[in-house]
Amino acid sequence: MKRIEGRIIQEIRQAVQDGRLAEPFDRAAVSKAGVSWAPNTSRNFLSKHCVGNSDGNTELFVRVCTGTYRLK
Repeated sequence: MKRIEGRIIQEIRQAVQDGRLAEPFDRAAVSKAGVSWAPNTSRNFLSKHCVGNSDGNTELFVRVCTGTYRLK
């Protein structure tokens, strides 16, 4: 069964594919790549969805180092 992804992760994946966003990336780079997200979302989206997050959220990213991620 294919998982339906939200708009933000779709935009991040597209930005990586288009070459507008290089991996690894941080939240500032994601914003510069044109991903549209609210300020509150940008503060926690990457960490909230990284592998091993404590809340059991969907794992979309791998933390490379503090504040820096790549797609899973």
